[in-house]
Amino acid sequence: MPEDITIPRVRMLNAQIGTTSEFVDVDGGLMIKNVLLIDEGTWTDSLVGTPLFYPSKTLEKNTEIISNSVFSRHGGGSPRDSTDLVGRAKNIRFMNTGLWGDVYMHNRTQKSKDMSELIKAGEINSISIEHYWNESYNDSNKQMEATWVGLDGMAWVEHGACTSCGVRTGRFALKNNSQSCAPLPELDTKPIKEQESDEMDEELKKFMSDFETRLKAIEGSLSDAKAKSEKDLSEMRTDLTKELGEAKMKIKLLEETGKPLGVSDSPNPNTYRVKTEATYSMREI
Repeated sequence: MPEDITIPRVRMLNAQIGTTSEFVDVDGGLMIKNVLLIDEGTWTDSLVGTPLFYPSKTLEKNTEIISNSVFSRHGGGSPRDSTDLVGRAKNIRFMNTGLWGDVYMHNRTQKSKDMSELIKAGEINSISIEHYWNESYNDSNKQMEATWVGLDGMAWVEHGACTSCGVRTGRFALKNNSQSCAPLPELDTKPIKEQESDEMDEELKKFMSDFETRLKAIEGSLSDAKAKSEKDLSEMRTDLTKELGEAKMKIKLLEETGKPLGVSDSPNPNTYRVKTEATYSMREI
């Protein structure tokens, strides 16, 4: 997102789905192929309510996909709930003069199923993109124009602002325009499942790498602690063995001479303990 945007601003730009696409059943859902999401032109959005020119060069070179969510309605008024998420826009790319996508309706909820039926029946023919944007004044044509578009999801609506956009109109545009289609250079045009899988793989690899690093550090600490513990136990065992040997020598000497170790027969012996009957007492001799 450009750094000069300091306040988030959102537009809701309706695109009519006209004669577009083919409808294909996929994994229990409905894939609506070749939906024209936004085309070059001056469009007045339903949220801000001001006209803005969207040049094809901005749509091709300066578009960022923030979210590919497709909702059953816009979020104005009461907040949307989880069941309002009825699908995803996949394979979003620049073709001819606008942005196209394949809209997948998951049909996992009643709202998604109902929207799919209404779209197939031609009752709903417009999709409205929600986007952030940056704009500047173009002196050559004396109008404000978008210089950056941040696509942040879309919703199905009854009437569209972009008269050349949409499903059924989109098919006509594809058949009658010989320009080649090219994916947006800044965007990853792989299917959404593959994108999510790649992101999960990268996150998993990073997590496992961090985990292995922490595990090795813990194992190193445990190894050091074990080595130190074994060394301490060895030293303690040596000290105890030495003390036990000295104690045995003292006991043996006491049994043989009645004198503890270190006591001599000189006229001025140190004070020591002697056994008198069944008790020990202190004497000075």
